[in-house]
Amino acid sequence: MERADLRMFRYRDRQIGRSRWRRVDATALPPPRCEERVSMQRFAAARPVRGEVHAVDLTLDFDAHADWLDVEHARQEALALLARLERAYALPPEAVGIAYTGGAGFHLVLPAPLLGGWASPEATAAAKALATAWRADLRLVTLDAPTGVDAARVDAAAGAAWREALIARLGAVPPPLADDAALARWLARSGRSFFTRRRLVRRVNAPRRDGRWKIPLTPDELAGGMDRIRALAEAGPRDLPGPRPVVCPALADAYATALAAAEAAADAAAQAAADAAARAANAAPRRRTPRRGTPAAAGSPARPARRAQTPATAQRRCAPSSAATCRCARRGWRGVRRRRAAATRRSWRWRPCSGSWGSPKRTRRRRCAPGRAHGGRSRLRR
Repeated sequence: MERADLRMFRYRDRQIGRSRWRRVDATALPPPRCEERVSMQRFAAARPVRGEVHAVDLTLDFDAHADWLDVEHARQEALALLARLERAYALPPEAVGIAYTGGAGFHLVLPAPLLGGWASPEATAAAKALATAWRADLRLVTLDAPTGVDAARVDAAAGAAWREALIARLGAVPPPLADDAALARWLARSGRSFFTRRRLVRRVNAPRRDGRWKIPLTPDELAGGMDRIRALAEAGPRDLPGPRPVVCPALADAYATALAAAEAAADAAAQAAADAAARAANAAPRRRTPRRGTPAAAGSPARPARRAQTPATAQRRCAPSSAATCRCARRGWRGVRRRRAAATRRSWRWRPCSGSWGSPKRTRRRRCAPGRAHGGRSRLRR
């Protein structure tokens, strides 16, 4: 955890269409001309490394992800969170990046300088903790973040609180969540896949396949209504200034607290994994055998003698060095063992060395010469 010079964190992961993502310099990106996504994480290295230090532009995704939700619900909840940030952290709405995705959602972006300029391997985990706290506090239905409810135990109080929030937002509990068990599953699983190590978000002013564009918005345009916003999204890209750079000490302190907790949890998890590996290694039984040439300990079982290396056991196939001495090899026949499905015994079939799997008339069964490389025993077993 350190305050970093964010000018060094200029690399992002970029994906064009359905292609594979690549790490690029985000300061030299051209305007998007097709579906293009970049990561909300910012990196200092030009090549990805697992567990690398990064900064994050906290992106909050309000998405009408279910058929019982509408984009108007996402707009209202985005306005509610903007009001909460202004009330709790004295953060003006002009300092937050607002965008309409062109489909069924909105994005609120808190830039990395607004969060204090912290860089850490757990920066995304801290952002996830903040989003989880805000969603649990305001009971935001469309925010793509965890609900803060323990997956192993969903108590009745949490279920009742979220049921009231659904009634307040939607007018009634949707039929897929009418059952207590279904509501508990939704609370435990909702929003757990957004804050990943590489979260790719569509770039602003990028076109969509349906003809609309992801466009930036002002706080007044967000509060204006969906008809005006849809018309702006169909008109094409917009040239608006970015979020106003401000200093918000309260929000930076909240993010620093979440980052410290995330790093402590990561250290504890790493230590627990190391302890578990050490216990497993110590609990594994070890077989101690005396070295060659040393007498065995008293009371210990004697080490079985190694089988003598006879021609029958030393070499089961024709070696290149002995191919000239084997009668089967001299006549151009090689052995292929085939397992019979209906019987447990094995049979050997000798086929031409040319690799031709000809008719059964060309297939013969022969015996090896005694004492040769095949072991001196017949491979024609009955």
